[in-house]
Parts: sequence; C-alpha cells; structure tokens
Amino acid sequence: MNIITKAYFNFIWSKNYQVVVAPPKSTDFANFTYSGCGFVVRYKGYNFFITADHVIHGEHFEADERDAKDNVVGVLLCKNDMECYASLVVPLGGIYDFTKYQLPKSKDDLVFPELVDVAFCKVDERLKECVTIELRIEDEIIVSAGEPKGYIPTEMFLEHPSKDELYVVAGTILKVHQNGIRFSPLNAIYCGLEYVETIDNLFHLKYPQTIDYQQWAGLSGSPVFNNEGKLLGMLLRVEDGGHAVWVKPISEIVKFLNYSLSIENSI
Repeated sequence: MNIITKAYFNFIWSKNYQVVVAPPKSTDFANFTYSGCGFVVRYKGYNFFITADHVIHGEHFEADERDAKDNVVGVLLCKNDMECYASLVVPLGGIYDFTKYQLPKSKDDLVFPELVDVAFCKVDERLKECVTIELRIEDEIIVSAGEPKGYIPTEMFLEHPSKDELYVVAGTILKVHQNGIRFSPLNAIYCGLEYVETIDNLFHLKYPQTIDYQQWAGLSGSPVFNNEGKLLGMLLRVEDGGHAVWVKPISEIVKFLNYSLSIENSI
C-alpha cells in the first residue's frame, strides 16, 4: 500500500472512537448493554463528541419513545490490555439528546414525538488519552496500535455529497464474550459507497456488495468520509441483505450543536 493511501487510513482510523453503554446508575462498564462508535469535531472553539442516539438509548428506539432513565456512557481509551477494559473507559456526561415534536393542527391531528437519532456532549482533555487499535489490511499493518486519536476540524466538513465521489466507513465493532468482562474488537472498513439521493435530511448511499448486518452492527455513530478525508456525516443504519446505507449529514448535526450552544448562552 502506498504512502498516500496509508496516510489516508491513518487519518480516518484515528477519528473513530469506541462507545460503551451501561444501565442507569452503573458504577462501571463490566457488563455494558450497548456499544457503537462515535467521533469528535472541533466546532466554535469546543470539542464535541458525537454518536447516534440509538447507540446510547437503544431501548428507547426499540420502544419508539423516550423515558426519563439515562444510561451511563463511556469511551474506550484502548491504552492497555484490550481484554481487560473496565478501567480503560472515560465516562461521558452532559449528553444532549432530542425529541422532535410536531404541534397538531387540530385535536384529530395528533402526532407523537419522533426520536432524533443524534446525541452529543462537550468533551475535555481526558479523550486525548485515547489511542488506536492496530489496523491491518491483508496482513499489512496500516495503523499501529497506540497512535493518538484526534478531532475533525470544521474545515474538513463536507456540505454536500457528490455522485462523482466515493465514501468510506471505518470503525471497530465490539464483540462481547459471555462472561461480560471481555470483548474481541473486530475492525471493519467499507469502501466504495456511492451517493444515491437525499431523503428526509438523510443521505442514502449505496454499498457495492450485499450487506450482512452482523458485519456492520456496532458501527452506528461512525464518521463517514470522502476519499479526501472530509466528513460527510454519521452512519445511522444499513439495509440487511441489501445495499442501502443511511448517513446523517454533518450539516444537520451542526444545527443541533448550534442549538445547544444557544441554550447554554441563554442560561
């Protein structure tokens, strides 16, 4: 693999973080209930950690409603033995999540709240300790373990997709062992995604091969990049047995970041 390609994979690999979620009031993550991915953006002078809301509130999306219980969310540092991770998690707090309401025009036009699949929080210096898991492609080490992770700056945001470009999803899926205190990380890179259309403020991409959901489950919340390393948005879901990949545009996520900042400034 040439130097330019290695530099590209080094860049995108260092921008994906592993998320683990434990039940409300948990004091550790030894028996996490959900896992996924996330990424950090630098926006208006703040670092925001962003993931899909269904990663941290899976039970809400299964029930299609929000309750008052908040799960405990953390990010893996990946600094030491990958099979003993309970002390390697940075808890996240102050997470914003959203429910979209539509006011009824009449009593017969009642619309129930719709969960918005975006969640984020401001993060501090602790995430600077996060490092990469080793990435190999065809037995060649492309990214070494222990490389520092980082954030995606605003100038790397991609406003609109193009049908002339290809897109990439890369991340690590956590496979939990039955004893609940070990996991096996499975690295996944999916290249060659093509933009099809935009529907309901989501980008519909097409993956060239048939999608096996089990090979994608756990990548929700991953950043999606073009071939220049610019951020298109966040992976939300895929079509099992099909080709569709759905991405939340970074331009839509930014609207929520702006809203949270306006709320904080008004307090």
